Amino acid sequence: MIVSHHNFEETPDLDEIYQRIAGKNPDIVKIATKANTYYDSLRMLNLIAHADREIIGICMGGEGMITRVYGPSLGGYLTFASLGEGKSSAPGQLSVDDLRKTWKLLQIG
Repeated sequence: MIVSHHNFEETPDLDEIYQRIAGKNPDIVKIATKANTYYDSLRMLNLIAHADREIIGICMGGEGMITRVYGPSLGGYLTFASLGEGKSSAPGQLSVDDLRKTWKLLQIG
């Protein structure tokens, strides 16, 4: 079971959201927020790296793209990518091809 929280406006207190969702005892915690600054993305990556259960942490928007690239390498359960240009389901989402190229360039795998 995945229990999720979405905020399309900002990245609020992630620890509070995580604790509230974890209290429901899901198999996976999913938190998706809008990154208005790169610091928002760094907070999300920190949450992913220190989570004590399976987590999907995504920040939407251009400033959030780094969470989609590095989240899985820090312990995130998965990330999301579109099937091609113009087919994304959220702002800042890379295509599968672009994500693979980025991982290869950054030697993430």
